Amino acid sequence: MNRWRSVFLNLDEHFEGRDIASVMNEEAIKWKGTLVTSERSAVVANDIWLTAARTVFAWALANRLVSMNPFEGVSVAMPPEVQQLREREFSENEWRKVLNASLLPTPPRMSVHNAAARRWVPWVCAYTGSRPGEVTQLRAQDVQNHSGLWVIRITPEAGAVKGRRARVVPIHEHLVEQGFIAFAEARGNGPLFYDADRKRREASDPFRPVRAPWVKAREKLAEWVRSLGVTDPNISPVHAWRHTFKRRASRAGIERHIRDAICGHKLRDVGDKYEAPTVDDMAVALRRFPRYELT
Repeated sequence: MNRWRSVFLNLDEHFEGRDIASVMNEEAIKWKGTLVTSERSAVVANDIWLTAARTVFAWALANRLVSMNPFEGVSVAMPPEVQQLREREFSENEWRKVLNASLLPTPPRMSVHNAAARRWVPWVCAYTGSRPGEVTQLRAQDVQNHSGLWVIRITPEAGAVKGRRARVVPIHEHLVEQGFIAFAEARGNGPLFYDADRKRREASDPFRPVRAPWVKAREKLAEWVRSLGVTDPNISPVHAWRHTFKRRASRAGIERHIRDAICGHKLRDVGDKYEAPTVDDMAVALRRFPRYELT
């Protein structure tokens, strides 16, 4: 929603003084011709600007505020697909750099939650393939023991989960050995990687919402990883763990539908729904996942 603010301000200026019901398809097409600039790509124009305009007019149409959606079917021509210059997983040198750094002492004035994020979030992402935001929003109560099996519960109750569907993921034995369970239990309840009691500014503008604290925690972590020397712009400093996990799991012989279940990827067909792996199935498979050995 924060990125849509610029869209609505631009529309308001472009159609200044106009009733939205008076905007015609030809005018929408003319407006979209102004979107691609030296600072705004065709991808951003389509995925952010036109999506925002199309969505708000679709809402207006559903609520009978307009008789048509002038942005329906309007899109910007896409340039040839950019070449992929490298794989999206971390190289061995990159993941070693991050995981080794996670074990080093943190600056003395760093907050407890920020220090904990540096120490544990890379490892949890590395052994679960979870989205970084799903990990930075984890609460102590989301680390649970299911009949002797330690798991993390990734749930929209804690923040935001793609598809709004909770899942339970086994915790790799290497994380247990490092003390992750003890760390979570010592926290009792509440977020592990951000301070829930910290005072935050209130959002008075609906188009400039305050970023969620777990989002800020994820962004701080990304900045830290970049500062370590993982600077290749062709790879994400935190999301790359997801690709790294999937590749390592595949090489270890873990079946696709189990890899997808652990990572929270959408089921690919109806058959997958009938064969959805249990937590025990995932735990057995995860024992084949190789440890990240550091030097």
